[in-house]
Amino acid sequence: MATSTNYGVKQQVVAAPTPSTLLPGAEYSGKLRARFDYFTSAAQIDAGSTIEVVGFKKGEAPIGIVVVTAGLGAAVTLKIGDGTTADLFVATGGITSLNAASQQFKPFAAGVAGVVLTADTRVVITTEDQNYATAKTFYVVLLYAASN
Repeated sequence: MATSTNYGVKQQVVAAPTPSTLLPGAEYSGKLRARFDYFTSAAQIDAGSTIEVVGFKKGEAPIGIVVVTAGLGAAVTLKIGDGTTADLFVATGGITSLNAASQQFKPFAAGVAGVVLTADTRVVITTEDQNYATAKTFYVVLLYAASN
């Protein structure tokens, strides 16, 4: 069997661009950007609760999320969605073991990571499995590519 040279879908466009196939800047040569938010519970947060944090803007290409906490007091797990699909960005059980100090980076799911958004998009965190205590904080950093 002979070896072959193959190209990714976007590299094919880069190798032979035409006006109709130019890639959006966020997809090809976007700048890595971060958006920060945090949440502190005023009361116990029950399993199945949602927390909306800063979202993405039209034209951005989501990459992943960083979640940091000193501990939520229970083995809380999180899934990350857009308010319509609860696990669009990070699937059920994707962010785990937040009872103690934790720093976790999760790349977004296939079909979402690196795909330029056609509309502003919410980011909604859903708690799973465990309740967590009052006065506990977690921080999020959304990573994305933007053309500017």
